[in-house]
Amino acid sequence: AIGNLPLVDDADNVIAFSTERRKQDVPLVDETTPEPAGRTTSTTQQAVIDGVGAVFGLDEISIDDNFYDIGGHSIHASRLLTRLRRATASTLGIRAIFEASSFRELAAHIDVLLEAEADSDEVEEFLF
Repeated sequence: AIGNLPLVDDADNVIAFSTERRKQDVPLVDETTPEPAGRTTSTTQQAVIDGVGAVFGLDEISIDDNFYDIGGHSIHASRLLTRLRRATASTLGIRAIFEASSFRELAAHIDVLLEAEADSDEVEEFLF
């Protein structure tokens, strides 16, 4: 249904999703804490690297690599989006793949989405 499609609001520089005619804003990721270069440190990061490896047919990928630097294009993005949505159960939008400066940033964005979705589900369960 159209109500479940991810929406992007560039004016506020946030990514939002709409479910049953309600909209929730998700802030951009704050990357103030540096992480080890090139290595994954979370299950979300590992899911991103596994998805990228499968889509691109690569064995060696750094979490700090960039989608475009490894030859990414729209077909790769579409395939990666499908894999990441399945692996993380998130409402990730394709634009996040194109805009992330690294796979680390993409994983952090997914974590923010998942947290926002979990908070939204808790509120919904409380209200209904």
